[in-house]
Amino acid sequence: MTDAAPSVASPLLALAEQVGKAVAVIASLLLVVSVFFDYSFLLAIGLSFDEIPSSLSEHVRSAILWAPKVLLTALAFFMYGLFLRRVEGGKSEEELIASSPTPRFTRAFRKFGDLVVPVVGSLAALVGPFLSNDLQWAYLLFILLWGFLALSVINHPRLGASLLGLRARLFVMIPILLSMAGLHGYQSGTRMLTTATPKWEMVLRDGSTTTKQTLLGIRRFGGFAIVVDQARLVSVIPNDAIVSVKNLVSPVQSELNACRWFGVLCQSAQNLSSNPAVQGTLRDKAAQRP
Repeated sequence: MTDAAPSVASPLLALAEQVGKAVAVIASLLLVVSVFFDYSFLLAIGLSFDEIPSSLSEHVRSAILWAPKVLLTALAFFMYGLFLRRVEGGKSEEELIASSPTPRFTRAFRKFGDLVVPVVGSLAALVGPFLSNDLQWAYLLFILLWGFLALSVINHPRLGASLLGLRARLFVMIPILLSMAGLHGYQSGTRMLTTATPKWEMVLRDGSTTTKQTLLGIRRFGGFAIVVDQARLVSVIPNDAIVSVKNLVSPVQSELNACRWFGVLCQSAQNLSSNPAVQGTLRDKAAQRP
């Protein structure tokens, strides 16, 4: 009986050790991704870590901002991959070509598909910087180029020998995960600067008095808040100075999505004229009147 106890405990201890290592790796990865998310957010609004009093706990908290978006995006790609596998019937590359009525065309067509990523990536590298006023193209370009490079390494007969199964997936996905989180952070900062309609009203304490300020965007951290006013000026304000923050945009939508997105099928002329999708057209018509 005494000899049986260690034999049972050894696998459990080994399992606990492996779980502990996995948790440590996942926690470290979450921290790295969260820091890059915040770095990209600050980059979009013209700030850096040198200018804000952030802490590691605040970066960890940022995971609740990027994780849902990144996971939903990853789920969409995963479902797309499953759909393709279902359509192809789980056949290998050679099996698909052999079962095709036009094997030569099928082989050439599928090889052409492998060239789409590098071609699109090259076009993005050449055109993106000239047709954009921000750096979102750089994140997308990295995702495309890394995907092409990583897959070429994995499929190489010698280089890919050590990258099999889980290692291969992590080798491909971790940099892409990092870039996707960074892209979401950059887009979050860009939206705060480019939105046209004030969304928040903040009451600030200034000594014994209070002042109201209308904001285009706000993001709260543990000890401070980053706000963008109507002049699109970015400020860092201590949370102690903030009395209250009110959302000026009602979450209740009385109109159909077709009205809110495209300005059609609106239920009232008043709601139509206040819809952002048609405000530009109304302003143009007003400007053309004598």
